[in-house]
Amino acid sequence: MNHFKPSTYASFGSGMGLADLAMTRQGHVEVAHAEIDYYANFLKEEYFRRYLSQPEEKGINYGCIREIAEDPTVLPNFRVLLSGFPCPAFSVAGRRTENPFDQVSAGGDIFHHLCKIIEVKQPEILLFENVKGLLSAGRWKGEVFSTILSRLSELRYDCQWQVLNTKNFGLPQNRERIFIVGHIRGTPRPEVFPISKGTREDTRRVGEDLSYCLDANYWKGTNTLKKNRRQLIRTQSEEAKKIRVDGARVRRLTPLECMRLQGAPDEMYHLGKELGISDTQLYKMTGNAVSVPVVEAIAHKLIY
Repeated sequence: MNHFKPSTYASFGSGMGLADLAMTRQGHVEVAHAEIDYYANFLKEEYFRRYLSQPEEKGINYGCIREIAEDPTVLPNFRVLLSGFPCPAFSVAGRRTENPFDQVSAGGDIFHHLCKIIEVKQPEILLFENVKGLLSAGRWKGEVFSTILSRLSELRYDCQWQVLNTKNFGLPQNRERIFIVGHIRGTPRPEVFPISKGTREDTRRVGEDLSYCLDANYWKGTNTLKKNRRQLIRTQSEEAKKIRVDGARVRRLTPLECMRLQGAPDEMYHLGKELGISDTQLYKMTGNAVSVPVVEAIAHKLIY
């Protein structure tokens, strides 16, 4: 039988805070986060203050990960380090180089800065998220992933990992991400993976049709087995009457629909609009976020 152990966490590259929300829902307590996007951080902090009653002295934003790495002692102590390091350097859709870790402009160097923080703070648990392409990045397939595991091993962390798809966690979106959990040697190591929520896609419908994917341009659409086709949603709206794909009228996803595809609460969208955050910023931060129920499933396994 598992016994609850109060857990503190620090979130790096926290964005709009969906991973933080998932951790908090499972009883973990945020003590610090790091985010340089003004609008994402603004929405996240205000949501946590209003809806999760987080005290102002908790979850302080320490800003840039690169700057924190210069002196990690400024951070409070925490049990779990939560982070998704920037993915363009590792993504199949991005610009890959022989050494993605050298891509400062794409954030490929962030992992090394996180390692500096880990070396000083020595949290019990690490939780990383990244694109599935991380597994095949590098000059030879798997080189980058192997480098990550080797570096974490040098820091005395044993890792387990799994590629999880959002569509298997109750959300109508085909979004595969790799999650890595590291436990420092000498501490309890519960088995986190494999996690399974079933393999069938969500077949619910909203309106005429509901897609299984959210792409970088935030369009969604009809179910299809055709490859290399942009995903769009059918609609009867007046503004979309002049646009047709395979005879179907289409429109763009709204920011609220995008946030729902990530499992974000509607209150977060309405708060963003109340705070005057533009749709452009809401699209951006939602596309960069993680899916809440996926992280919740992992966070539940980190309680013991």
